[in-house]
Amino acid sequence: MAKKSTAKTADKKLLVGIDLGTSRSAISADNGKKKWVESYVGWPRDFIARKVVGKPMLFGEEAVKHRLSLDMYRPLKNGVIKEGTARDEEAVKELIHHLITLVQEAKEANKIRAVVGVPAESFKVSKVALKKAVAEFAES
Repeated sequence: MAKKSTAKTADKKLLVGIDLGTSRSAISADNGKKKWVESYVGWPRDFIARKVVGKPMLFGEEAVKHRLSLDMYRPLKNGVIKEGTARDEEAVKELIHHLITLVQEAKEANKIRAVVGVPAESFKVSKVALKKAVAEFAES
């Protein structure tokens, strides 16, 4: 019997729903946790800024607070990734990863399954780009 329970915990999944918005992004998980952050991602401008903020990147309100030391990105427009820079795509990936870490307890699950809301009128290429961004951290 012990083997069955071990096998069950080894396959434990965390189910999440993610809403990526232009101003705020939210996540809700089946473990009962719900979080949201402002859709800002900021990277320190230089090594001095890196020392001041103490992190390789900041999100949401914390990024806004330190905006003078950061290269700020608001990577979404109308629920889809802005076109033009690779940094916006990277910012979306990091924002998704940050949202997942907000609701995931340490070693809680070895698999994450995600549902991501996108506007119905978005182009297929935008939907594929978001799916690709999520695929690094979760099954969708």
